[in-house]
Amino acid sequence: MIEALIICISVLIITGTFFAKGRNKDKSGECSEELEKYYSLLEDKVPTQILYKQLILCAKRITEEANNIEDEKEKMYYLYMDRLISESWWSELKDRMKVLKNEKILIYGEAESIQQGFGEKIFELSKKLQEKKKSTKHHKDDDIFYKKKKEALERELYKKMCLQRGVTIK
Repeated sequence: MIEALIICISVLIITGTFFAKGRNKDKSGECSEELEKYYSLLEDKVPTQILYKQLILCAKRITEEANNIEDEKEKMYYLYMDRLISESWWSELKDRMKVLKNEKILIYGEAESIQQGFGEKIFELSKKLQEKKKSTKHHKDDDIFYKKKKEALERELYKKMCLQRGVTIK
């Protein structure tokens, strides 16, 4: 009786995992949200400037995501080589990169259909936007308030360490 129950439960678990894997495989054919927005704008026949801006946003998202995937690959490469990470995880990364390459080709083609030579400009502008975003990030070390706060916290920490050691502070 117990053996039959164990067999039934294991069969249910196995079939459940096959159904879950089947649902996840269909995601590779989907477009990103930005591309879907672009196509909806294209159907609404909005001016080309708006379409151009949407394509720039699409290109920016793709380059950001590609950079994230490359960073993830670099971090996990040695774990994969030591077989601490499964083959399916590594193939999922490769599939995500293929999807991004396909989206990049789509964006390039759509930009060229708007005007000849826009394909290259789109990705150049998206790179400039990313560089601008990086350069406009506020560096905390440059902020005077942050420096003063840091000094005050360092003094407090120094006092606490001296009190723990039994040293008096003048």
